[in-house]
Amino acid sequence: SGFIVFDSFTVKNTGKAPYIISDIKTACNCVVVARPEYPVMPGESAVIRIKFDSIGRAGSMVAGIVVYDNSRPNLRSIMYLCGEVLPRKSQQGGGG
Repeated sequence: SGFIVFDSFTVKNTGKAPYIISDIKTACNCVVVARPEYPVMPGESAVIRIKFDSIGRAGSMVAGIVVYDNSRPNLRSIMYLCGEVLPRKSQQGGGG
């Protein structure tokens, strides 16, 4: 607890048309996502960046990430960021 963690994942367009991410929503304000602002062309890849803020949190965490895109038939993809936030160990003064 008390740390900000950065990570990312890569999406690859395996289709025949440009892949467009129009928006990304998260289920908690502890997750911030940055998406490509351009169409991902067929055969190309793009990175989606995630920032998780564990400050004030402890225990099991599951945060939903909804990617609104032009994929068919759903027009969205749902991913889950899952993890365990360990409580920060308190610093005890040594006998000095």
